[in-house]
Amino acid sequence: MQRLDGEAKGVGFRASQMFPAFYFLRKPVDAETEAQVVAVMTTHVDDLLFAFLPEGEEFVEKLLGKFDIGTRESREFRYCGKSLDQTETASA
Repeated sequence: MQRLDGEAKGVGFRASQMFPAFYFLRKPVDAETEAQVVAVMTTHVDDLLFAFLPEGEEFVEKLLGKFDIGTRESREFRYCGKSLDQTETASA
């Protein structure tokens, strides 16, 4: 967990003060807009769950590239014993 924490912060993520296993990445979308959350990630043991807007993709990929990632699943998968199914409108 310490390595993940350091690497996540190294690419720009910040850990939540209330839930340290939850990380978020804020970036300005354009020059006139306040920074917005463009990526989120949570961890449990050796599993990661993440979501991102197009503006956050490169940062998530940069972080994941620092680790030997086994299986990457999207749309329909299980995380911590829960079945997740992403709809066409990107809600889960």
